[in-house]
Amino acid sequence: MTLHDVKCDTKQVQCGVPQGSVLSPLLFWCHFPNSLKTLKTILFADDSTAYYSSKSNYELEETVTIELRLLLLNIGKKNYLAIGRSQNRNNYLINMGGAKLTRNTHVKFLGIFVDGKLNCYEHIKLCKQNNISCPLCSKKL
Repeated sequence: MTLHDVKCDTKQVQCGVPQGSVLSPLLFWCHFPNSLKTLKTILFADDSTAYYSSKSNYELEETVTIELRLLLLNIGKKNYLAIGRSQNRNNYLINMGGAKLTRNTHVKFLGIFVDGKLNCYEHIKLCKQNNISCPLCSKKL
C-alpha cells in the first residue's frame, strides 16, 4: 500500500491478518460477531469472550460446540470457565476445530483474573506477589 508517496512493507498471509497490524482489531470485530448466532460476545480490541447459559449440560455442550466450529481461531489460546453459584463439577465436552477445550479454574477477563463465582481473589494474589498496582484497589497492595 502507498499513501502520500510512502510505501508500506508487504507481507503474505495465508489466513487472517498479521499480528500487530492496525487493521487486526477492526477486521476481527467485523467478522467475529456476525459468525455467531446463539452465543453472546464481549469484544475488546482483538480480545474476545463468547458466553452462553443453559440449565441443560447437553444443550450447552451442543450449542457451544456447533457455534465455535464456525470460527477460525488459535485453539492454543482457547479455554472455558464454568460460572455459577454451585460450582458445577462436570467438565463439559466442548470442541473447537476438532480439539477439546480446557476448563480453567480462573481466566483473565479484560485484564482481571476471575474465577467461576466471579471472585477476583487470584488477581489480588498475583498483584500482591508481584508488588504491582491493582486496578481493583487503585493503590499498591
